[in-house]
Amino acid sequence: MISGNTSELYEFGSFTVDPVKRLLLKDGSPVALSPKAFDALLILIENSGRVVERNELIEKLWPDTFVEEINLNVQISLLRKSLGEQPNEHRYIVTVPRKGYSFVAEINRIENGTGDRSEHEDFTSAATIEDQNRQEVSSQEETNPDGKAAFAWPSGERSNRLPIALSLLALIIIGITSYAWLTGARQPSDLQPSGGSIAILPFKHLTSNEDDYLGVGIADALITKLSNIDRIIVRPTSAVLKYSDAAADPMAAGRELEVDLLLEGKIQRAGDRIRVTVQMLRMRDGAALWADSFDESYTNIFGVEDSISRRVAEAVKTNLNVEEKKSLVKHYTENTQAYQAYIRGRYHWNKRTGEELIKAIGFFEEAIERDPGYGLAYAGLADSYNLMSIYGGRLPKDVYPKAKEAAMKAIELDDTLAEAHTSLAYAKMRHDWDWAGAEADFKRALDLAPGYATAHHWYGEYLMLRGRADEAKAAFERALELNPLSVIINSDLAWVLYYGRDYDAAINQSRKALELDRDFIPARLALANAYAEKGMYEEALAEFGYNDIMKSYWFHIGYILAKSGKRNQALRILNKNEMIYKGHPQLPHPLAVIHAGLGDKDRVIELLEEGYRNHLEVLLYMKVDPRFDSLRSDERFQDLLSRIGLN
Repeated sequence: MISGNTSELYEFGSFTVDPVKRLLLKDGSPVALSPKAFDALLILIENSGRVVERNELIEKLWPDTFVEEINLNVQISLLRKSLGEQPNEHRYIVTVPRKGYSFVAEINRIENGTGDRSEHEDFTSAATIEDQNRQEVSSQEETNPDGKAAFAWPSGERSNRLPIALSLLALIIIGITSYAWLTGARQPSDLQPSGGSIAILPFKHLTSNEDDYLGVGIADALITKLSNIDRIIVRPTSAVLKYSDAAADPMAAGRELEVDLLLEGKIQRAGDRIRVTVQMLRMRDGAALWADSFDESYTNIFGVEDSISRRVAEAVKTNLNVEEKKSLVKHYTENTQAYQAYIRGRYHWNKRTGEELIKAIGFFEEAIERDPGYGLAYAGLADSYNLMSIYGGRLPKDVYPKAKEAAMKAIELDDTLAEAHTSLAYAKMRHDWDWAGAEADFKRALDLAPGYATAHHWYGEYLMLRGRADEAKAAFERALELNPLSVIINSDLAWVLYYGRDYDAAINQSRKALELDRDFIPARLALANAYAEKGMYEEALAEFGYNDIMKSYWFHIGYILAKSGKRNQALRILNKNEMIYKGHPQLPHPLAVIHAGLGDKDRVIELLEEGYRNHLEVLLYMKVDPRFDSLRSDERFQDLLSRIGLN
């Protein structure tokens, strides 16, 4: 922790910082701030007037500890939110690309008096609350002298543990729930949760990491169930996946995820015995709303999910309707081995790489083989094929029809699967160009699961392609409400703003995405293109010098060179790459982009027609892409849009 060593208070705007008491006040009232975010604020204030480099901040915030830069990005993002900065303004903190951050607000330094005790002096830091809560929970468990939980494992072979272990969890949680249910026990009023957002962290394995997928799978299943409940905001699996590490700090995770409630579970297992500790935490004060630890010998995984999801839903939303209650206890399969394969598939799908998607497809197919009526497994298969074009380098024609087939089979088995309707809509949009059908399925998915972030995200993309900029922005903002730290959603919102011709907002949103991950290429491309459309050509070209991957986007560079008047350089890039990629089915579109920058309208139309014959996916952006604005009045261009269904 960084301690203030000055008797001064810092004032800026409506804020006051007390370094000694470690308080941030706004108009005299405390502002909730994580310890690391407060430390970052103090460092920036004390170095006001200069750029504090990223490495310097990381070394001061996490001394003697290796952390990735995304941790710093998250803390700066949380700090900006606490200060009330909007995405398109930097009243207090300015990001200096590729360097660091600078505090730019005017600061008044005033003496910190030592008179009467402040009314804020009892304001307990999040770190202290977190320590108290940990002590509270750990006191419920027996420990050995070395501090490890006193839980004896039986000797013997491990080969049959997994099917049994998957069947062991429910009685533990059912025991917790049943006691409260049968005795009519209620939580004290001062422990009632407030707010309706929750993060469910992957359950931690305290004995080994061999079955990490199990902890992620349980969390994913609970997230799926609870996302079907209206007015409960549940962070998606993609947002919590990075907290799978056993060393992850639950309270820090909850603050980063900006939720009201946090659910975490810990698993110890061997043979036919298992211990599970489950607790729900209230983030505003760290209070454990309920927590228990049990050893049991036998039960099944499906009862666990029913019990936990019901307990969580009742804590967040007291009045569940009949359909919501049914959804909480719905089983998508009764085959334990099929379920094992499914949660393995989701574990790999959430990693979002070509190699991991191939693994996911294999596990989803195994789940279907074990239970041909498992609709959710077909939905997972559809999700995997939908992403293979983006992350796996597969041609659209080779993957989208498979995604559509799997999604339709899932819907045939269970029409209430929001994931299946979302995947079907995505395939209809990206490959079939079936706009009416895609919108109908997107709306069906959102009716079924209003808290499903991916449905809002992909529907926002649909609205963007259709030229419905305001609706698209609203859909993305809802997706970000559900998953605020998603770099892809933040980045895609920048593209929505770019395609809507709001270039200043696109630049600011791109920077916000890059604060989450400075190496995220789609965000850098959005930033570069927004710079170009504002005529900031030097800034735009500078982005392509960031790394070798950015340099590979030659057609973006060629377009910007052409627009900036450097015609000969643009032609050299054009001719070189036309020879290198000659015959490649995707080539017509990048060539068309450069020719658009050069003003060669006839050649642009020829290339776009060739792209249409090849059914290129990127033609979906023609209606909104500013780089083709010079062709809007051309009848040939309008005819092409009509054939794609974009007019």
